[in-house]
Amino acid sequence: HLTLRADLSTAKFPVIIDPSWSSTGAFISGGRDSFDAVLLASGKVLISGNRPWDTRDSCELFDSNTGVWSATGSLLQGREMHRSVRLQNGEVMVIGGRSQNGDLTSCEIYNPATEQWRATGSMSQRRIQHSATLLSNGSVLAVGGYDTFPVNSYLSSCEIYNPVSGQWSPASP
Repeated sequence: HLTLRADLSTAKFPVIIDPSWSSTGAFISGGRDSFDAVLLASGKVLISGNRPWDTRDSCELFDSNTGVWSATGSLLQGREMHRSVRLQNGEVMVIGGRSQNGDLTSCEIYNPATEQWRATGSMSQRRIQHSATLLSNGSVLAVGGYDTFPVNSYLSSCEIYNPVSGQWSPASP
């Protein structure tokens, strides 16, 4: 959350605002690539997944109030190029991505109170680099992306996750 206040009564447009940036320090696990991040209700940021083979299941929390990184529960399935969505109940769902064994249909849910992950329903289509959006009714919409098996192909398919049933169903492409 960023709030800027300025008296623009005498300003000449366009107005350019150049905020300063500061370092937050490094990830605990060192560098990360192809991870995803989501803002938790607490204001902390959950980072999940990674490209390097040995840390694909690792997760970290960043506390913007203290500027400190901390470890949290590991994913059940190591993944990269997945998507994360904060659900209406404050939990976080990670969707699809790629593991050491290929593209994934699997999904997991993170509970910020326990810092643990649990499995939930899998999509019918493997997806990497797709979009995932929380809808106003609490459902999650996964759209498009890419599937590398058996041949590289872009996807036009869509699926909707029902958080009550924990299942995915097809949506119009």
